[in-house]
Amino acid sequence: MDYTGSIRKECTAWYYVIDLGKGVNGKHTQKEKRGFKTEEEVNSSLIKALHELNTDTYI
Repeated sequence: MDYTGSIRKECTAWYYVIDLGKGVNGKHTQKEKRGFKTEEEVNSSLIKALHELNTDTYI
């Protein structure tokens, strides 16, 4: 499964949201990570997380 993510800004902090699809209970599941100071930081972290998820190396 190919996972997708998006970057958002809330007040002064950046964060990303990854769409994980439907969980075992049939509900839509998302993972988010907050607290990045710049858009570049959140972008590099999102790319790393998506790569790990898509190659099954995410912990």
